[in-house]
Amino acid sequence: SSQATTEVLGRVELIKGESYIYIDQTINIGSWLCINSNISVTVNCNTAFGTNVTRTWHRRGRVISGVTGSSYKATLSDVERGWLYCEVMNPCGKDVAFSPIFGQAPVTIRGRISVLNILDNGCTRPGITNTTGDLCPIEGERVEISCSTTRGYIISGPGGRSSDRPLFIRNFHLSDSGIYFCTSTYTRCGAAMDSIVVSGSGVPPSISTNLPATTFTLPSTIMNATIPIGFAICLLDHQFVTIDCRTESGTEPIRFTWTAASTGSRVIANGMRITVNNTDVYTCSATNAFGTSTASSTVEHTPAVNVTGEVEGILGNGCSGTDTRKRICAEVGLSITIMCAVGPGDTYTITGPGESSNNVPLAFTVADNNYGDFTCTSTNPCGNVTDIIRLEKADCSCSIPDVTVSIRKGGNTCGKQDIT
Repeated sequence: SSQATTEVLGRVELIKGESYIYIDQTINIGSWLCINSNISVTVNCNTAFGTNVTRTWHRRGRVISGVTGSSYKATLSDVERGWLYCEVMNPCGKDVAFSPIFGQAPVTIRGRISVLNILDNGCTRPGITNTTGDLCPIEGERVEISCSTTRGYIISGPGGRSSDRPLFIRNFHLSDSGIYFCTSTYTRCGAAMDSIVVSGSGVPPSISTNLPATTFTLPSTIMNATIPIGFAICLLDHQFVTIDCRTESGTEPIRFTWTAASTGSRVIANGMRITVNNTDVYTCSATNAFGTSTASSTVEHTPAVNVTGEVEGILGNGCSGTDTRKRICAEVGLSITIMCAVGPGDTYTITGPGESSNNVPLAFTVADNNYGDFTCTSTNPCGNVTDIIRLEKADCSCSIPDVTVSIRKGGNTCGKQDIT
């Protein structure tokens, strides 16, 4: 008779960082053979003594066709078939040796963002700042981490832990970012493991604005009011306004800075609010690690106007008597000028009988058709306001005395040329 022994030559995979090192080892008969990768393992079936020996290899009670040598290459597919037998025979008898073949229970981990297509990992969306992850949720989204395997498993990571069922993160926060592992609870050949990198991205700030933009006029009885940014704001000279740059979304911390059109890019204030009185365009910038949002408000003073007039060569308005209305008096042929005083940057028009001008004083020689009301209208984004002056004929009369007199232009309100 002969006595047979079996030597199993295997390879064990060790992981160090991203390097793979393979170490040869011999597994004695009766030991488990673990195959955890697609690398083949050579199983030797050597006899300690005996001559004229033949070999037959069996797997799960069936002869492995075509294999009669002293070794057999086992692969991952043999794990499903269980035990491996080597039968040695010669005229004196036979002997059998066997090794059980096991493998890990492979695991595959997956992640998805509920609001996206199942094939979309979210890493190519606008505003995503970290594209190195396997899954890129935005703060507040619902995330599902699942695991596929034939055995039990545990999912674990910064956002929680789950056994034998998916892990749901219903309101993702940046602190939930990190590596998530699926680890098989079947450990006979070592626990299989798979991982996924979840790289959360924050939300860029979004400033709450008044859309569509409208104009807010501060009532004359109020000295100061807080107004959301986005409004055009109208003030009287003595009033102030506090502009509120509140955000409706965005990952903290958020930094607020203010600039004014009159000073260019120079930061004039920090914080969510600014209190101002001057006419300008004020812009708020809200910034966090994921983006910037800007919005502006234009502050204008309510328009003001004061219309005046003068007659060339005559002091005062050229009128006799008293009247509460604004007026100037002149005879036909005299030159007059009507002027408007308005706020900085405001535009104005002067209109009256037979004459008009835009943004310049109105100068003309009086004709019969010019008598009546002249209106100055001052305009800016806050609206318009008017002031009126009336052009009347001079109401003076000139008597001729017994003596010869000479009256020159400018000598009285009649404005006549020399009279003898």
